[in-house]
Amino acid sequence: MENINMPFSVLMPVYYKEKAEFFKTAIDSVINQTLMPNEILIIEDGKLYKELEDVIVGAENNYPDIVRVIRLNENKGIGYVRTLGINECKNEYVAFMDSDDIASPDRFEKQIKFLNNNPDIVMVGSWVTEFDGEPDNIYSKRVLPTEPDDVYKFAKFRMPVNNNTILFKKSPVQEVGSYQIATGFEDYEVCGKLLNKGYKIANISEFLVNMRAGQGMMNRRKGLNYFIKYEYACMKLFYDIGFINLWEFLRNIALKLPLRIMPDFMRNFIYKKYLRK
Repeated sequence: MENINMPFSVLMPVYYKEKAEFFKTAIDSVINQTLMPNEILIIEDGKLYKELEDVIVGAENNYPDIVRVIRLNENKGIGYVRTLGINECKNEYVAFMDSDDIASPDRFEKQIKFLNNNPDIVMVGSWVTEFDGEPDNIYSKRVLPTEPDDVYKFAKFRMPVNNNTILFKKSPVQEVGSYQIATGFEDYEVCGKLLNKGYKIANISEFLVNMRAGQGMMNRRKGLNYFIKYEYACMKLFYDIGFINLWEFLRNIALKLPLRIMPDFMRNFIYKKYLRK
């Protein structure tokens, strides 16, 4: 690939429930890139245990020119931390990296090149593989639309990008209000607000992140309370701002509610059969 001179930041929140070995693997995958960030901003979302803190201190010591750490005394949640991180990142281009995922070695080079070649795009994601246990134990793939028009249409019903793959321009995100605190659908809300303002989002048709998932993640996203508190609230916001119309709002509620309240085995079957590859 051609040489790309575009500084960017990588934002990595971490909290006490993360395993130190997983975080070390995630950090290493960011460090060992064909295109290195000139800033890795780690935000400790509350006090961490010693082994996890040791991994972060090691990264600070080994890469003092690019690794910067913000330490919060108490857990604030992902919405708060991402808004804080976006404001604190010194570059206009910011990439998200989850604390237990693994980035492909050329992830950032491909995403930065894509934004260079498509200046009208403000956010770019990619496809992901999902694994449980060992990184090569891939059990599903999340394939999403790539072209901006298709992403826009898809977003009216489902999250149009894999949130742990995105690299974006922070000014438009700040313009639409950035991330809200404790909504449960923070990433989806930001995408909807960007698209509603006329900004364009795209996905690269490659698997650039190997995502640590598993059965537990799906089983947490269930129940009437989860639906009302998070998913319904997100759809209501989209309707209120005009991103979806009344028919789309009612359709979404009618299709999403049963998925949250059905038995686990049925929901897991639908996820594997229809929502994953």
